[in-house]
Amino acid sequence: MKIGSPFGRPIFLLVLYSLIMKKSLLFPLLLISVFLYSQGQIDKRSNPVVEFIEAIQTADKEKIAQHVSYPLKRKYPLPAVEHEADFVLRFDEIFDKELMDKIINSDPQNDWSKVGWRGIMLSGGVLWLDTEGRLLAINRLSQKEKERREAMIEENRLNLHVSILRYKAPILQLETEKFRVRIDDLGDGNYRYVSWPIDKTMRDQPSLVLKKGEVFFEGTGSNHRYEFKSGPYTYIIAIHHMAEDGFPPAHLRVLKKEERILNQAAIRLER
Repeated sequence: MKIGSPFGRPIFLLVLYSLIMKKSLLFPLLLISVFLYSQGQIDKRSNPVVEFIEAIQTADKEKIAQHVSYPLKRKYPLPAVEHEADFVLRFDEIFDKELMDKIINSDPQNDWSKVGWRGIMLSGGVLWLDTEGRLLAINRLSQKEKERREAMIEENRLNLHVSILRYKAPILQLETEKFRVRIDDLGDGNYRYVSWPIDKTMRDQPSLVLKKGEVFFEGTGSNHRYEFKSGPYTYIIAIHHMAEDGFPPAHLRVLKKEERILNQAAIRLER
C-alpha cells in the first residue's frame, strides 16, 4: 500500500481526511485566517521580547549592552553608540523614564508585532528588536538627547560657509573620492544639496547649491534617495540602509537627462 494513500491509516486520520474533503472550501480559508492573524502577534512566551522587558525592568545595563546590534544609530548629528562600553555610558541618556515605562508596561501580545524579516517592533516602531532579541533601533529621542542634538547643530554652524547657515536640521554629510556633500532640511519638505571639491572644507564657498530636493523611499528596507534638479541634470544621493557588508553606505549619482554621467561610492557617511 502506498504511503500517500489515506486508506489503512488510523480511524481519526480517515475522519479528518473526510472532513477536509467535505469542507474543502472552508478549511483553506480557516488556515489562511489563522496564519494571517498569527503573523502580527507575539506569543507571551516569546523569549526575545520577554527577556528584553525583564532586562529593562532591572535596568541591567551590562546585560542589555550584550544584546545590541552595533552601531546603534542615533538621530544625526548625535553620534552612534559604537560598542558595549559606550552603550552603558549613554544608557541613562537614551533610556529616559518615559521610554523605560513604555517598555516595562508593554504587553508582549498586544504591543509588540513581528514585521517579517525586519524584526519585532514596539508600538508602531518606537523600538525594534531582531528575531533573536538584539536591539536594532530606537526611533525617539529623550529630552537630554534633544538638548544635546540642538547644541551640536548650533556648534556645527560655526564650521559652515556664511551662505549656508540657515536650515532647520542637518540630514547627512558624505565624502566620495572627489566630492564633499551635505544635505540639509530647510523645512516644509524642502531639502538642500551643497557640495565642495574634496580638498575644500565646508567653511569654503560651495561649488554647488541646489534647493527644492525631494526624498523617495524604496520598499520596506529603509533604503531611500534624495533627488535635486538643475536644468537637464539630476543629482542623486542614494542611501543603502540595508546594504550587505562591504557594499558602500551611499552613492552620489548625476544624470544628464536619462544618461548617468557620474556614479561615486561614499567612502564616509554621517547621518
